[in-house]
Amino acid sequence: MKCFHRSTPTHLLWLHPEPVSMDRVIPMPWGEAAATVVSHPGKPWLTLLHTLATDRSLWSGQVVELAQHFNLLLIDMRGHGDSSEADPPYSIGGLSDDVVAIWDALDIEVSSVAGLSIGGMIALSLAAEHPGRVTALIAGGCRAQTSDQFRAMWSARRAVLAEGGLDAIVDATIPTWFPPESLEANPSLSKRVAEMIGKTSIAGYIGATQALEELDLFDRLPAISAPCLLLVGDKDGPHPGEMAKMKEQVAHSELTTITGAGHLPNLDQPEQFMAAIMPFLIEYGADNRE
Repeated sequence: MKCFHRSTPTHLLWLHPEPVSMDRVIPMPWGEAAATVVSHPGKPWLTLLHTLATDRSLWSGQVVELAQHFNLLLIDMRGHGDSSEADPPYSIGGLSDDVVAIWDALDIEVSSVAGLSIGGMIALSLAAEHPGRVTALIAGGCRAQTSDQFRAMWSARRAVLAEGGLDAIVDATIPTWFPPESLEANPSLSKRVAEMIGKTSIAGYIGATQALEELDLFDRLPAISAPCLLLVGDKDGPHPGEMAKMKEQVAHSELTTITGAGHLPNLDQPEQFMAAIMPFLIEYGADNRE
């Protein structure tokens, strides 16, 4: 499988001069996957996965520090960001297979994986189904199984989309992702998230929410053998309870709560977020296989 190079757009010029950043376009059965590779010779790989209705720039505030320790792969999920619009249905398994296909195209044999929300669910799926490819994983603000209430929420959100388009999704989403005090302290959060949501295709949003409705990973969690850091904001709705249940199913796991954070702790509590993930990644993120 071939991949094509593009020069880095200005919104991705986040980097210290030492690492080399290059955008990649990887042919996929459903179109083209957009990714950014930050290469630093001799470093282990870390793959970063974003949430529903955002894109790989979600991680822009963390790239500089992470790139001092890792080669980075940042991926736009199908139907999101610069990746091709892809018709539904989507599934968590299919989205994790997309990551494996991108690894194969870029000759990445093993990688740590960090994901938030649906990105965290994809990370868990990767670790369960492809244990030889995942050295360590971080899953933030996610769950492992659906529920009637969870399904109903996404059905209602698609009705909002059908009636009001992506602008209505912005209005419905931001209050659920950030506590009011975070929005008051950092008004630019709303604008930044609105821009990412605006780049999401209608098909991508529908497909990803349908994948969330069919989420069924809980019974696969005991298959995860890689070290696992579960992260959750203490103001992230039901997720603290969900992730506490998940911790009991993953053998080599720890659960860290980010004080004052909502659904995207890397945006509203970035210092706490980095303080939580960096020691874990430095200890477990290298490829230590014999």
